[in-house]
Amino acid sequence: DSIPTLAVMAAYNETPVRFVGIENLRVKECDRTAALSKGLSRIKPGLAVEEGDDLIVHGDPSLAGQTVSAEIETFADHRIAMCFALAGLKTAGVTILDPGCAAKTFPAYWHVSEGLGVTFNV
Repeated sequence: DSIPTLAVMAAYNETPVRFVGIENLRVKECDRTAALSKGLSRIKPGLAVEEGDDLIVHGDPSLAGQTVSAEIETFADHRIAMCFALAGLKTAGVTILDPGCAAKTFPAYWHVSEGLGVTFNV
C-alpha cells in the first residue's frame, strides 16, 4: 500500500528508482502500476514507465516548484488520489480527478491535507 506514495516521491529524486516485486499492484482497486505510470507521465512525459511488472520512475528534482497542467485520473482508487496529492505539494497545477474516492479509507483526507498546505478548488 505504500508503493504509490513512494513512487510519487521518487519523481523528485535525483536518480531513477525501479520498483520491483510489485505484481500485486495490478490487482488492487485498479492497476496501480499503470495508474502511477500514467499519472506521473502527465506531470512530465516519460517521468515513469512500466517494464514488465516493474515501475521505473525517472526522478526530476527540478519539478519541485514548477507549475504544470496535469490531470490525474484516479480510476476510483483512493490510494491513487491520495498519493498524487503529495505531488501537488511539490508541483503546482496537479489536478486530481474524482478526489472523492479518497473517502473509502480516509473521509477527512482533503480537510486534513489543507492543514498541510494543500490547496484545491472545487
